[in-house]
This record gives sequence, structure tokens and C-alpha cells, in this order.
Amino acid sequence: MVACAIGQKTYSSEPIQQQPKELVPNVPAQELKHQIDNCGSHSGRDVDKFKGTGLAPQPARHVDAPIMGECVAHMECRVEQATDTGDKVLFIATVADACADEDVAQGRRTAEYAAGDFPGKVYGT
Repeated sequence: MVACAIGQKTYSSEPIQQQPKELVPNVPAQELKHQIDNCGSHSGRDVDKFKGTGLAPQPARHVDAPIMGECVAHMECRVEQATDTGDKVLFIATVADACADEDVAQGRRTAEYAAGDFPGKVYGT
């Protein structure tokens, strides 16, 4: 299972709360730091993040939410519970499928994360 807290008023939380309740956490590699920074700095209400970054949505195998094909791993999830925690919604989800780049799966490549604010939280910048 996966737990994911997303801002109550963010555009990202809206489609997850609609039927079917699904989400796909994607794991980007270091090379995508500029695109991910762009995604984290703009609302999907105002811009098409896929067009703005050149990232390509691809169909998932078990859920309707798209995966980001350029990411090194992703988890296709079905939301079991959504809990209002004030300014966030805590989504508890069952992983229907998880996939990783062959190099990541074999330990030849890693996706490293660091403490701090976005995007430093993700990339240690």
C-alpha cells in the first residue's frame, strides 16, 4: 500500500477524488529535475504540464491515470481511503502494479532523494 498527502486545494487532488479513484506516483530521475521543478511550480489548472515540459503521458496497465513514460519507476494505485487532514488530503491506496526501468530494477541505476524543500527535497539542489 501507499500513502500520499496532497494539498486540499491543489488541482492534483481533484481528479484523484473522482471515480475511479486512482493515482500513479512516478519516480523521476535526476535528468528530469528541470521538468519536475516546472511541474511543481505551476498549477495544472493554468497550464498543460505535459505540453509545457515535453513529458509524455502514457497509458497505465491497470488504472486509468497516466504514467510519465520518462520516469524510471511508477506505481499504479487504487485509492482505498481519502482522509481530510486540514490543508491536505491523505490518500491511502493499494498498489495494483509497480514497474521500474531495467537498470533501476537490477541496481545499476538509482533515484536519489534528499531532505529539504522542493525541488531540493527531490534532487538535493
